[in-house]
Amino acid sequence: MDLQERINRYWSKRSDEFADARYQEFHSDKKIKWLDVIRRYIPKKKEIRALDIGTGTGFFAFCLRDLGCKVTGIDASDAMIENAKKLS
Repeated sequence: MDLQERINRYWSKRSDEFADARYQEFHSDKKIKWLDVIRRYIPKKKEIRALDIGTGTGFFAFCLRDLGCKVTGIDASDAMIENAKKLS
């Protein structure tokens, strides 16, 4: 088994547990704190497009979306992407 397969297998097994933790953070004051930090670094443009590589369950992709960015999140783990869809 190559390294990429091992990584995919690991994160696919952990995806539900990881999604639960991110869901809790997304509905807590941690999200507000992250939004405050991110907002400081987003350029003042009409449209910001972002690519979130290794998005996992999409926590930062959704934060950026909530700040008005158009975001594409990608991840090597199909299970992580499926959990991200549930969180959206």
